[in-house]
Amino acid sequence: IEQLVAAVLRQSGRAPVAPPLAGSAEDADTQEPPTGLALVQALARLDHDRALFAGLARRFADDQGEVVRLVRQSLQANDRETAIRALHTLKGVAGTLGATALAQAAARLEIRLYADTTSAEEEALLANLQERLNDAIDLLQEAAATLTPPPASRPDIPPDPAHLVTLLTELEILLGEHNMRAIALHDTLKHECGAALGEHLAPLDEAMGRLDFPRARQIAINLKDLLAA
Repeated sequence: IEQLVAAVLRQSGRAPVAPPLAGSAEDADTQEPPTGLALVQALARLDHDRALFAGLARRFADDQGEVVRLVRQSLQANDRETAIRALHTLKGVAGTLGATALAQAAARLEIRLYADTTSAEEEALLANLQERLNDAIDLLQEAAATLTPPPASRPDIPPDPAHLVTLLTELEILLGEHNMRAIALHDTLKHECGAALGEHLAPLDEAMGRLDFPRARQIAINLKDLLAA
């Protein structure tokens, strides 16, 4: 995940820069980051884009909150491949967002699953992973609130179809460029047009949660076609 972020920043002409010096104007009004979260390093990975980090942090619980249950069910079904894939994704996302303890716990279990493990050992590692996951969700929500306030609720007014198409077109372009700002635009789309799109938005949410940009781009195109029908 970190390599993907770095590659995206390079392709968009925004090479990662060094963190601002302590006491600089950029961080003068920043509150202390939550203890247990490597926030400075996480922001550096995202080119110090606080809004982007906050959006990722807020959606983390939705995207990864059920991963321990998924891994446990996969192991019970003797499907280690699915369990390892889920842990690898969790490790990458958690590491990118600075949830180091969670990333380490996911890595430990991922490594152990490549070897012969007993059910008791797996359950102990899963219990530890769930604790780290719960901690990370709380820390990331706190960090998101510190960096940017949540978007204000909007009146329940149907969005202009032309505006919907515009957002989807912008999203399609960003996804085609593998630009991480597609994540923030997806959040805007959900906030402004989620009620209008309803269940049609679920596949896009799933693809964005996996950072599967090619799949998400195709879904955005399909949604535009649906609106034009």
